[in-house]
Amino acid sequence: NMKKLYAILFAGFLSFGLIAQPVAKVGLNMSTLISKDAQYENSTYNAGYFGSVGYKINMGDVMSFTPGLAYSVRGAASEYDLSFYDPIFGTLLYTYTYTMKSNIHYLEVPLDFAFNINESIGIIVSPYYGMKLGETMSVEYEDENGNTQELTVDASLGEDDAYSNSDFGIGLGVSYVINDNLMADARFTMGLMDIRAEDDHDDHDHDHEEPASIKNIGIMIGVGYAIGN
Repeated sequence: NMKKLYAILFAGFLSFGLIAQPVAKVGLNMSTLISKDAQYENSTYNAGYFGSVGYKINMGDVMSFTPGLAYSVRGAASEYDLSFYDPIFGTLLYTYTYTMKSNIHYLEVPLDFAFNINESIGIIVSPYYGMKLGETMSVEYEDENGNTQELTVDASLGEDDAYSNSDFGIGLGVSYVINDNLMADARFTMGLMDIRAEDDHDDHDHDHEEPASIKNIGIMIGVGYAIGN
């Protein structure tokens, strides 16, 4: 009868919960933006970071599934030279090298599927969805005295947003179980949707020209701790 069915299902969920562990993870997010737009031709990797919490569900010895919630900083860096010349003789006076960084702050929902090769090593496939929390732009340069200066601007409010409010992509990588509680993983992440701001698309529509897409890519290296076991 139905009461027995509910009892069996409830017992199944309880036993399922016994092989699940809360997991906290922190790590480095080396990210950049790819686009055919000339603005991004000098883009290099920008060192960001991420932190996440999840619930690792072990499905026997074959695989595990870890849905989670992460705070992640993505973006890109570009390096430029700015030269100043003598207005009379035309000789080079000095050159500033400055780095411009765009940081995009996301709240992400990663869904990690780990397929175990052996007791220690697994292959990770991880689709994720990201909701943008804000944007910051920074310029880093050396002044006349050789001191490094940095100017940061919050670009997360108003009509100056360069990027859309959401992102979707997939991560592929490897995981390594250090012991019952400690683990590490490295993955390559690739955005699958154009994150150029909607307003930018609208502006180009008036010119009957479709702008080049912008996508996130990155390398994430993290260390996790599983509670329990």
